[in-house]
Amino acid sequence: MQTKPDKKRNHSSKNYISEQKYFDGIDQKNSKKQKEYLTEIFTQNSLKIDRMPIIPDRLNQKKSKPYHPRLFSRQMLNKYIIKNYITIFLNSLPERIKNKMFMFGFGRTLSNYNDIGVHICSDFDFNIIVRNLTNKDLLLLQKRLSVLKKEMWREYKIEVEINPAFTLLTFDQLTKNTDISLAKKGNEYKVLQNLMFYKLIEKSYIIFNDDKKIREYLFSKTKPLPDIVIIDQLIGINGKHYTYGKLKRGDGLGIKFQDNIRKVENVIGSTEFILKLKRGNELLLEPDEWYFSMKYLVNRTYDCVSILSYIGYTLEQIGITEADMKYLRKVHIMMLTFQEIKYVRLDSLRFGATHEKCDFTYIKNTTFTESMKTASTNFLKYFMEIMIKQKTIPYPDDLILAEKHIKNHEYSKALWKGFYSLGRRTAKIADKLLLQIHNPNSILRKQNRQPPIQSV
Repeated sequence: MQTKPDKKRNHSSKNYISEQKYFDGIDQKNSKKQKEYLTEIFTQNSLKIDRMPIIPDRLNQKKSKPYHPRLFSRQMLNKYIIKNYITIFLNSLPERIKNKMFMFGFGRTLSNYNDIGVHICSDFDFNIIVRNLTNKDLLLLQKRLSVLKKEMWREYKIEVEINPAFTLLTFDQLTKNTDISLAKKGNEYKVLQNLMFYKLIEKSYIIFNDDKKIREYLFSKTKPLPDIVIIDQLIGINGKHYTYGKLKRGDGLGIKFQDNIRKVENVIGSTEFILKLKRGNELLLEPDEWYFSMKYLVNRTYDCVSILSYIGYTLEQIGITEADMKYLRKVHIMMLTFQEIKYVRLDSLRFGATHEKCDFTYIKNTTFTESMKTASTNFLKYFMEIMIKQKTIPYPDDLILAEKHIKNHEYSKALWKGFYSLGRRTAKIADKLLLQIHNPNSILRKQNRQPPIQSV
């Protein structure tokens, strides 16, 4: 598996070394034996990972950075499985298709900017762009991708996202999607959004199958864009999907369950919700229902800072301090842990938890309550360590009260107060980080010499 333009060693090269040597020694024509071996490795190691505590005894340190052993181990296993399964997939394709195909992977599971790990519902993201294929070959490729999606979930519990709008494109479609001069009147903004996405992965994508002509064309289109669009894509208001900026301004949050999307309004961190509940520093009421977007408020903020750091910007240039980054990293781990708990909890109750049917990007008051009722002592210690015992964050009275009740295991008194405070404190620090990053006087903006298309 090649990596361009990133020249750093891929995490998977440091793990599963003996397993990789064995796999490489299997006859490539014997795909059945290759798949059986991958299934064996996955079964053995996933059982080990499942036995690892969801809540670690402490925040493990890796090169002075906290990480989560269970989540990190899963990321390494999934990367190994993905790398080799895609090798099998590519070997199954006729040469006439492979010779005209650019296939590349991206996202938190694969990219080297992520050194924390992934929760159990993290999917595998990739794109394929082809040129001059017959309709018959395109149909064959679509069928093979459908098999890939089914097998990776059935055998390895890795969800593969295949979206007809962008996962498989022809070169003509790519041209229309990325060339503003060819855009129909009124569609220019959609083209710009597409370019912003490709800019986001420009320096962290992984090549599975290369086509130099397609690759160079695609990233020649993103090269003129300033790096500042990475911020706008992940946390601003210009991307295609939900972001912190959109939630902040009151767009609501769309949550998915069993293929239905329901928009909810009581989102912690949104200006509307804060004004609804407070008058000055006085809390007016305790809501019956609230939602906290782990993915868009915390995870994507961390991804944004990590990507910018990875491509060479210092924290000072981004606009945050070391203390901010340390806190954001720990809160990111906490959110991934909640996502892990939520999935395992649903699965253990036999709710049929699958990535396709349930949305693990948010948490609501009732879910958190259930988690706390069944929480281990480790979870409580973990919660307190991250959310309260941070010297860079003020020690608010409501969290002191929550800590007292948690220590006494008086859950009913602590649950709402504690997590509502978590939401408010997290939102507040995220506000601080995001406002700093969006500051028009920041070094990053000056270096790019172009303001974002819009600011939060």
